[in-house]
Amino acid sequence: MNEFNVGSVLSRSVGIWLKNLVPFVIIALVAHAPVLVYTYIAGESLTGIKTWSILVSFIALLCGNIATGAIVYGVLMQLRGEPASIGRCIAVGLGRMFPILGVAIASGLAVGLGVLLLIIPGLIVLTMLYVAVPVAVVERPGVFASLNRSGDLTKGNRWNVFAVVVVQGIITLGLSYVLNKTVFADPTSLGELRTYMMVSQTVTTVLASLSAVFAAVCYHDLKLTKEGATIEELVSVFS
Repeated sequence: MNEFNVGSVLSRSVGIWLKNLVPFVIIALVAHAPVLVYTYIAGESLTGIKTWSILVSFIALLCGNIATGAIVYGVLMQLRGEPASIGRCIAVGLGRMFPILGVAIASGLAVGLGVLLLIIPGLIVLTMLYVAVPVAVVERPGVFASLNRSGDLTKGNRWNVFAVVVVQGIITLGLSYVLNKTVFADPTSLGELRTYMMVSQTVTTVLASLSAVFAAVCYHDLKLTKEGATIEELVSVFS
């Protein structure tokens, strides 16, 4: 019987991401275009910056999940031994856009509510719903069914999935911390602050493409572990 292996998920995810760095980053940048444009406009004034700090996380959540939906297809193609097509990935992401947005909003609200309940419940919910977007893209069961399906797939492997979530968080938060404390510490003008916002959001966007790969590989391995699903069965829905 196949086992879900955290080390294998992480190493293959990083390998797939590096091999497809250019197409996956382009996909992430396209999906996050509204965030980047909003960030640039908001940086024109102190009032805009204050509004940006409130709204950007929500907008980025929606755009990030669209990127994940698009990148899922590319990851599955790579696992099949075929190159990822930027155009085809974007087409898949756009074709599943509304279910993905529904999943993003519902899961975001669930995780946010869990965080309000002393953080730990939020982490539990985040782990349970970690592969909800890949489910929505590949299996297309609907918004709430995707959430339930993610819970079913992660059941029995949630500590392992949580380990992937932790590594993802360390990479993202660690790099953001380094940037804040070194390269862009204490901006002294509105222009410097705007530059910091743009660069910081661009870095976050690039890292979002890696997070998408983590989620896609997790989904593949959970399907293989729990149901013996082959890569051919997973990609057959796109033909």
